[in-house]
Amino acid sequence: MGMDEDAFLGLYNDLQALRVNYYPACCRPDDVLGISPHSDTSTITILMQEEDIKGLQIKHNGFWVPVKPVTDALVVNVGDVIEILSNGKFKSIEHRAVTDKNRTRVSYEMSQKTSKYVQVNQVWRLFEELLEEKNGRKSTH
Repeated sequence: MGMDEDAFLGLYNDLQALRVNYYPACCRPDDVLGISPHSDTSTITILMQEEDIKGLQIKHNGFWVPVKPVTDALVVNVGDVIEILSNGKFKSIEHRAVTDKNRTRVSYEMSQKTSKYVQVNQVWRLFEELLEEKNGRKSTH
């Protein structure tokens, strides 16, 4: 985004969130959601899926599309904070998790949330840096 590499450090506290999601097999997977549709409120989310069970879906052109798990790979979701700070250049994608008819599935999610104590001037400084990059000049504030 053309910003200083430590520009986001002031937005965080020292806590990270780790969530383990368990999805039991379900005889009616079309009638049950594992996790309802949402976008991530964090800056970034890292997800590890089981290798051979599709469960993550993203919304693309109005349709739910399964994300095929890739062996030894992590899924990286851009969160709402990055979409806002990049003025939409990077998108926070709506996604959901579904169950499988025959198999139990587990996923692991790690995210970095912004501190509830972030001051508006810290966020404003990030906006100014983005504007400077876009306009090629320094802000007067």
